[in-house]
Amino acid sequence: MKAWLATIVVLLGSISASAADFEVDGICYNVTSSTDLTVEVTSGNVIYTGSVIIPDKVTSDGITYSVMSIGERAFSACSGLTSITLPESLTSIGNYAFSYCFGLTSITLPEGLTSIGERAFSYCFGLTSITFPEGLTSIGNYA
Repeated sequence: MKAWLATIVVLLGSISASAADFEVDGICYNVTSSTDLTVEVTSGNVIYTGSVIIPDKVTSDGITYSVMSIGERAFSACSGLTSITLPESLTSIGNYAFSYCFGLTSITLPEGLTSIGERAFSYCFGLTSITFPEGLTSIGNYA
């Protein structure tokens, strides 16, 4: 019984650890560097739907951050997401970032993007075309 309870406590702790640092205009962010003032988009407690526009910069508690990445699983399983506009400041898209976004039909990858994680767009059946920027140096398996 004690082992079972310990497992539950560990699981609950890991759930709260994945919570977003802050949310602005319905988009959740995690601070990736408080020195460089950078953030990544994360899933938080939001199910993204429709058209989503990610800004280049976002301000929280009077601090302005540059949006540099889409975090692992940030939009995963958001089947109601139809299009997304990514910021020019974006340099990476994490593993599974858009996986299972069945309704995603449109995405434009910014010129500064250098890496796309594994399975980033897996099972995006509605996505019919994508243009990769010239500076892209890494594309993960099954992306």
